[in-house]
Amino acid sequence: MGKVKLDGRLSLKHRFSGHEEPVSYISWGPDDNQLLTCGVEEVVRRWDVNSGECIRLYEKNGLGLISCGWAPNGKRIFCGVTDQSISIWDLEGKELDCWKGHRIRRITDLGITFVLSADSRYILVSLWNQEIHLWSIEGNVKLAAIYKGQRDFLMML
Repeated sequence: MGKVKLDGRLSLKHRFSGHEEPVSYISWGPDDNQLLTCGVEEVVRRWDVNSGECIRLYEKNGLGLISCGWAPNGKRIFCGVTDQSISIWDLEGKELDCWKGHRIRRITDLGITFVLSADSRYILVSLWNQEIHLWSIEGNVKLAAIYKGQRDFLMML
């Protein structure tokens, strides 16, 4: 991570290291003071941007994490998991919930992007199989809708 000096030059502020695999996903916290990084099918790390220190590790035994994102209030973290599930964690590293969508046969690669509604009641999950899943996460977590379409159309949503 770099910082801009008074004369406009960029200098290195922190180097975040600790992942065993290449970093595949980065997500800034809502307050811009924390950062999530996800190693390729590995773990998610939460960093303090000001100190450069790793604050917390998020991991599941025997499974890899492939993507990560913040709840709008910055108090929870969502992670895509290699078993096609989505996990929600508190900041202390406790897994609060885990839910699975409709399974698709013979997936060899899965990319998930999260979009949370401003009221934190719904989450959109974009899958590489050209589907978008809408989950209701208020009360009982449930799959509310599946949208299918061309990849270009889904990327515009």
